[in-house]
Amino acid sequence: MLKLKASLNRASTFIDENTNIGLVTFSDTVNIALPIAKFDDTQKAYFTNAVKSMKASGGTAMYNAIIVAEHMLIEQREKNPNTRLMLFVLTDGENNRGYEFDDIKEVARDLRIPIYTIGYNANIEILKTISDINEATTMDADSDN
Repeated sequence: MLKLKASLNRASTFIDENTNIGLVTFSDTVNIALPIAKFDDTQKAYFTNAVKSMKASGGTAMYNAIIVAEHMLIEQREKNPNTRLMLFVLTDGENNRGYEFDDIKEVARDLRIPIYTIGYNANIEILKTISDINEATTMDADSDN
């Protein structure tokens, strides 16, 4: 969890203020920790606080979180049809709660939102399968890459 928080905080310094960003966290359940909004100083402060309050507990409802995040992104596209959508999934575990991969893969394929996955001591092969749905990439956060 410490690596994940450090990565999110480090990455936030590279996000342009005109970019819209949100944050969904998950364990046994899914939580919209930060609704999507322009990454201005206020949103950046909310993001920093949301990351700070993240904690590891319970199971891993990763596919449920993907569905919630994709729904948020579709709502964003309805507000601005020219929005370029991307989803980043950062996880340290395999899904063991809620939906399974087969439950979401066709919906994810139809939505055409690239799902970039980053694993922290995770099963990278599973994450590659998710990213491959819409030709995104996977990163092993435990490697030297």
